[in-house]
Amino acid sequence: MTKNLEVKFLENESATNLIIFTIDHSNREIDEFLALLFKNKIKSLVDVRRFPTSKFPHFREKNLNQYLKESGIEYYWIRELGGYRKKIIDSSPNVAIKSQGFRNYADYMLTSEFESTIGKLEAIALKKRTVVMCAEKLY
Repeated sequence: MTKNLEVKFLENESATNLIIFTIDHSNREIDEFLALLFKNKIKSLVDVRRFPTSKFPHFREKNLNQYLKESGIEYYWIRELGGYRKKIIDSSPNVAIKSQGFRNYADYMLTSEFESTIGKLEAIALKKRTVVMCAEKLY
């Protein structure tokens, strides 16, 4: 596991703190990837790649879903949390972010679409220990 993110709930006061793990798939072998999930007792994986494919066949959506299912881990793809965002704000409040792509994503995070989609992630994580997966190993 690379990091964890603590999410504060505003609407659901019974869940004041929720830990959602993050992982990248990078160029890992599927056995290494699954071992990390097992080690951290993950029960649900939320794929946030905008395009859930990979040059590594085991990380393509259909194959990954099958590996996870066989391992007792639920798979969800939430496209709306993926990257590759276009500029949506002329005067971005996120000027400290030098990368245009990351700045565009930060601007997207200010939208109601992002807020409602985060609610989907929270609903999954409330039920089972959850990891969010992207493709990048390091930034």
